[in-house]
Amino acid sequence: KIKKKMQKINNNLISEIKENNTLQYRITSFHNIMDLLGNNNTSLYDLKYKTPGSVYDGDFGLMKIYENISCLLGLKKVDQENISIVSVPQSWMASSKAIHLIEYKKPIYMENIISIPIELYNNESNLISV
Repeated sequence: KIKKKMQKINNNLISEIKENNTLQYRITSFHNIMDLLGNNNTSLYDLKYKTPGSVYDGDFGLMKIYENISCLLGLKKVDQENISIVSVPQSWMASSKAIHLIEYKKPIYMENIISIPIELYNNESNLISV
């Protein structure tokens, strides 16, 4: 059975190795979140319009590159009625390649990002609004 399905086993192993690298990038770059929120060379992307095949359900993403690792903090909008964008962190992605969610998208111009406003901090659920 192994001889007949050797290519499938090899593909599964390669896939697991890629996933482990992604996990390693996420772990080693996680400490950069506060710097990313500081708005120094951070790009904001509108991710509401889905990339074909993507299962990502966030609305926006903040992206910055650290030592050749592309980092993207996914944000989910929580208040549809408000004029200002109030969103919560949803996911952290890191990759040595371009992150497919922002390929072929232009960043949104932004003057600044208000990060972690105290009045929007929710003590009970430990959510931080950005």
